[in-house]
Amino acid sequence: MFRIAKAVLLLAVCVVSAHAVTIEEFNLPNPHGVVTSLTRGPDGRMWFIEYDYTAFKAWLGRIDADGSNVVEYPLAYNAGPNTIAHIESDDSIWFTETSANKLGRSDVNGNILYYDLPMGVTGPVGIASGIGLKLVFTVTGANAIGTVNSDFSAVHMDFSPLPTGSANPLRVTTATTFLEYWFTEQGASKVARMTPTGNITEFPLPTAGTYPLGIAPGNTGRFWFCERTGKALGEIIDDGDLSTIIEHPLKGTGPFEIALGPDNHVWFTEVDSGQIGVVANINGPILEFDIPNAATNRHPAAIARGVGQTLWFGEFAGGRIGRISDLNQMDPLFAAGFER
Repeated sequence: MFRIAKAVLLLAVCVVSAHAVTIEEFNLPNPHGVVTSLTRGPDGRMWFIEYDYTAFKAWLGRIDADGSNVVEYPLAYNAGPNTIAHIESDDSIWFTETSANKLGRSDVNGNILYYDLPMGVTGPVGIASGIGLKLVFTVTGANAIGTVNSDFSAVHMDFSPLPTGSANPLRVTTATTFLEYWFTEQGASKVARMTPTGNITEFPLPTAGTYPLGIAPGNTGRFWFCERTGKALGEIIDDGDLSTIIEHPLKGTGPFEIALGPDNHVWFTEVDSGQIGVVANINGPILEFDIPNAATNRHPAAIARGVGQTLWFGEFAGGRIGRISDLNQMDPLFAAGFER
C-alpha cells in the first residue's frame, strides 16, 4: 500500500546567505573539467568521474581531503563512465561505464579492473554499496537492477527486471537499516523499492513527468529524492507495508543530486541556478543558498559526504570541485522559528 501527496508550503523554503557555511572551490588540472559524480573513498580522499567534453577525454580522479594533490587516471571517453561509489565490503572504488556496458573497479592507487555485463544486458548507470557483501547498480538498457556478489575475484551478477517497461532506472541507494534498496525510475515517473531477494515494488509519483533523479536516505528511516523538472524534493515515508510520498516545491530550479550530510541533514544541488540546498530532515525548513560567484558559470551537480564534517560537490563547468564545511552553522538557522 502507498499514499501520495503534494506538499504546498509544508516545508518553509528560505533563501539564505552562503556565509551560513564555509564553501571553498578547488581548481582541477583541466580548466574544462566537468565533475559528474563523486564519492568518499576508503583512503579518505574524494574520488570523482571527470570529463572534458571539448577534448573528448575522461578521467577517474581523486583529491585529498584538504583540497590539495589532485590525481587523475585516464578513462575511455567513449565508454561513458557515469556514476561512482565506494563499495565498503570491498574497500574499492567502483563505477559504471554506460556505453561500454561495464563496471570498473579501482584500488586507491588507480589500478583499474573491468567487468563486462552479460551479453544483452546494457546501460549500467547508478551504483551504490549494497547490503551485506554486495554492490547494487541500475541497468537502464535492460530495464533492471543488478547486484554483484561478494566474491570480487570471480564476479557474479544477478539481475531483477522491473515491473514497468522502459522505466529507465537511474540512481539507487541502500537502506541497511531496513535491508532494502530504493531507486528512481525516470521513464516511469516512479520510485521503487527492492528487497535483497529481488522483489520490486514501484510507487508512482504524485506528479508525472518530473524526472526523478538523485535519491538518498535520511537519518530517520525516510528517503529523499530529486524531481529535476518538477522543481521539488520528494520525501518517502517508508513504514513497511505502507509508504507515503510527499512533494516539497522549491524556489530555485530543479534539484539534481542529493546526499545525507554528516550533520544528519539532507543536502542537494540545483545545477541550473548555481545553488546548494539543505532540509533538516523531518523538522524542516528547506534552505537554499548560492555558491560563491554563482552568476559566473557555477553549476553544482554531484554531491557526497566527505571526511569529518564536510560535504563535497562537483561542478558542470569551469574545472572546479567544491567543499562545504562548518555545517554546524546551519543549526541556528533551523532553530530560528522555521519548523513546520
